[in-house]
Amino acid sequence: QDALAHRSHQRAAQAWAEGKLAEEVMTTYVPPYKNPFAEDNNIRGASTLADYAKLRPAFDRKHGSVTAANSTPLTDGAAAVILMTVSRAKELGLRPLGYLRSYAFTASDVWQDMLLGPAWSTPLALERAGLTMADLTLFDMHEAFAAQTL
Repeated sequence: QDALAHRSHQRAAQAWAEGKLAEEVMTTYVPPYKNPFAEDNNIRGASTLADYAKLRPAFDRKHGSVTAANSTPLTDGAAAVILMTVSRAKELGLRPLGYLRSYAFTASDVWQDMLLGPAWSTPLALERAGLTMADLTLFDMHEAFAAQTL
């Protein structure tokens, strides 16, 4: 879990440094702060695996392995998506940024498989689209806990 979380943070830090996410995030001003928030402030780009290993488990102190380093911090956020047909986009003079090829919904038992929805729905959505994971170049998923992605 720690290795995956560390790799995820390193990749995110690199993507920000290379400007790959600049057009994906809107700058916001949050009172009472005077400086704007212009990028993700939860990336642990300077952390090391040794730093991760020093942290105590967050939930099960005796046997647990989920820590503050390999799970999500408490955060607030927002997202917006505009969906329309290609013909409507052309009418409005807009260039599509992507296409919805497939989607899937799955349900899981909150006591057994909490947060594993993406693990069940991703293969289903890919199958419906006639794709495999090898066909994709980027995954952007809700990654609350490294264990979820693993």
